[in-house]
Amino acid sequence: MPVPVRFEKIVVGPLAVNCYVLYARQGGSGLVLDPGGDVEVIERVLRDLSLDLVGIYLTHAHVDHAGGAAQLSRLTGVPVFLHPGDAELLQVLPMQAQLFGLEKPEVPESVLPLADGDQIRLDDASLRVRHTPGHSEGSVCLLDSAGRQAWVGDLVFRNSVGRTDLPGGSTERLLRSIREVVLTLGDDWILQPGHGPDTTVGEERRNNPFLQEAVEPL
Repeated sequence: MPVPVRFEKIVVGPLAVNCYVLYARQGGSGLVLDPGGDVEVIERVLRDLSLDLVGIYLTHAHVDHAGGAAQLSRLTGVPVFLHPGDAELLQVLPMQAQLFGLEKPEVPESVLPLADGDQIRLDDASLRVRHTPGHSEGSVCLLDSAGRQAWVGDLVFRNSVGRTDLPGGSTERLLRSIREVVLTLGDDWILQPGHGPDTTVGEERRNNPFLQEAVEPL
């Protein structure tokens, strides 16, 4: 039976992205989710936990979440995993950085595709990939059923949702993703977002004004 995923949250980069190191046990396998910057800090956490890095995963390819992926991949020899819907966004990371006045990052060379329903094994823990377009075409969430927790990127935040006015964004698709993925989880599920504090499905179901639009089918 799978065990709950353990994690360390690291707030990285000038846009304060929540980067996560996910693992089942110290000294085992681990992955990094959304290394938007501060790669040296991420590496230190991996060393402190004695983790064998098996993948660099992106919930989506906006520069604040993906800006450090190429550097971390080059330093560790580990590939980047991304849904193909965001492949074009990944290729224009330097242009994204320029638009936000950020330092231009490298573009990862070793990129492998993620698909809806993929299973990620971390020793005795397991994560399931869900494709949740809306904030971007290739946005994904990672679900840990054993721990009743989900890493949701910029799909939903405490009392808010991700913006949809960037290339590949769609309010209709974002609300559908929330309805078909987030709102099907139990109210006790913990949501770990791409920015800001964690929350629960129940908290957002009750208090998030944007989720009221997602309750009824579009």
